[in-house]
Amino acid sequence: MSAPKIKFDLQIKYGSEYGPDEERAVLEVLRQGAPTSGEACIQFEKDFAAYCGTSHARAVSNGTAALFLSLVALDIKRGDRIVTTPMTWIATAAAGVTLGAEVDFVDIDPVTYNLDPAQLEVKLTPRTKAILPVHLYGQCCDMDPILTVAKRHNVAVVEDWYSNRRCWRNLVLMYAENSR
Repeated sequence: MSAPKIKFDLQIKYGSEYGPDEERAVLEVLRQGAPTSGEACIQFEKDFAAYCGTSHARAVSNGTAALFLSLVALDIKRGDRIVTTPMTWIATAAAGVTLGAEVDFVDIDPVTYNLDPAQLEVKLTPRTKAILPVHLYGQCCDMDPILTVAKRHNVAVVEDWYSNRRCWRNLVLMYAENSR
């Protein structure tokens, strides 16, 4: 007797996460021979920056690298502090710890399981340099109050939405459709 095929949670809820458009886009990039630095990568970075309303974007190999490079860009170093949620993968906190920063956790909202903005401000100190909210389970953090607190304290915000597959699927489809 063979074991049943295990499906990922998102496949169960929403059907297959990837389809023919994503497959064609990936194969086209792979056939160009430089998936991490070729023309398609450069164009993706430009398109993604425009989509996000920012002047720069960099493609990286994984979410850990993205968090780490974001904190490097913010000049996070020993003695600085970052705050995030405990409801995340270890990479979120490890990105700061690797640079010597202290990490403090803000408790979660019991309804969304995302960082609770109501508990954020009391965790900030003069050494806090970044807030890392993590968007989980297909839903975004309540960013308006997080951004308000960050602005009031002049603290950077690095959004970790690596595990929010619904956002990734929309971005991949947007890129596949615009690259034709």
